[in-house]
Amino acid sequence: MINTGRQPALCTPNFHDSRREAARNWLALGLLLAAWNAGDNDAAARTARRPECLRAYPCVSVRAANRIMQGEE
Repeated sequence: MINTGRQPALCTPNFHDSRREAARNWLALGLLLAAWNAGDNDAAARTARRPECLRAYPCVSVRAANRIMQGEE
């Protein structure tokens, strides 16, 4: 085999280190998102529920919701 002085891309000295660091970064991001989702479960309980007169509709426009909340019906 003739040595041309160039190494294949997969044989660089830091290839495995960079892949290991990338895997750890993805794992850390996954753990961060899981913790964020677990800690944010109370947000749904704090939000105001849909007014009774609008609960029968699957979709409600912002304009209709504002009219109902202001009592213009």
